[in-house]
Amino acid sequence: MVSPDRRNVDSPSDWGKARRGANGWFRLAQSAFVLLCAETLFSLPYRSISLLRRPAFEAWIGALCVLAAIGVCFIFRQPVLRALGFLLRAPSVGNKAWLGFWLIVGLALRLVWALRFPLPLQSDNLVYYEVAARMAHGQASASVFNPPGLSLFLVPFFMVFGSHPWVTTLCAMLLFTATYLLTYAIASRIQGGLAARIAPMLVAVWPCSFPLAESIQRRLFLPPWYRLRCFST
Repeated sequence: MVSPDRRNVDSPSDWGKARRGANGWFRLAQSAFVLLCAETLFSLPYRSISLLRRPAFEAWIGALCVLAAIGVCFIFRQPVLRALGFLLRAPSVGNKAWLGFWLIVGLALRLVWALRFPLPLQSDNLVYYEVAARMAHGQASASVFNPPGLSLFLVPFFMVFGSHPWVTTLCAMLLFTATYLLTYAIASRIQGGLAARIAPMLVAVWPCSFPLAESIQRRLFLPPWYRLRCFST
C-alpha cells in the first residue's frame, strides 16, 4: 500500500520532462540576452559615430570593430582571463607601475578619440565654454540653466593658456586623472588586493567615457568630486 506522502511524487519521467522544458526556456532566454547584448554593442558605437556626423561607412566599421573585438575576447576568454589574472597577481609588477601603465593607456585612448572625432562647441558645451571665457576676461557671466562650477574650474586654465578648445581637452584629461587615482584610493581602502588594481583599470578602458575627453559636461566634472567625498568619509 502506497503511503499518502508518496502519492503526489512525480515519476522520474515527469521530472525529466520538466527539466528539459526548463532547460529549453533557459536556452531561449540566454539566446535572447546574447542577441540583445550584441545589438547593444553594435548600436552604441554606431550611433555615437553617426552623431558626430561622420560618414555611414565609418559608423559601420567602428561598430563592427567593437563587436569583433568583444567577440574575440569572449572566444578566447579563458587565456585572456588567465593572462589578466597572472598580471594582477604578478609580484614583480608593483602598484605604482600598474597605475602608471593604465593611466598612460587611458590618457592615450582619450587623446586618440579627441583627435579622431573632434566635437564642435555647441549646446551645453558652448554655454560652459562661453561663460568661462567671459569670466577669464574679467566679465561677470552666468547661465540660467547650467550651474557655474564647471565654468569656474575652467577659468584659471583659460587665464593661463587662453580660451582655446584644446584647453578644455587638457582639463578633461586632468579630471580623468583625478577620477582614476581616487578610484584606486577608494578601492584600496574598501577592499585592497586585486580590487585596487581592477577598479582603476576599468576606469581607464571604459569606452563610454572616451567622448568626455573633448566635451565640457557635468558628467566629466562631477565623478572626481563624488569620489573625493566618498574617500573623505
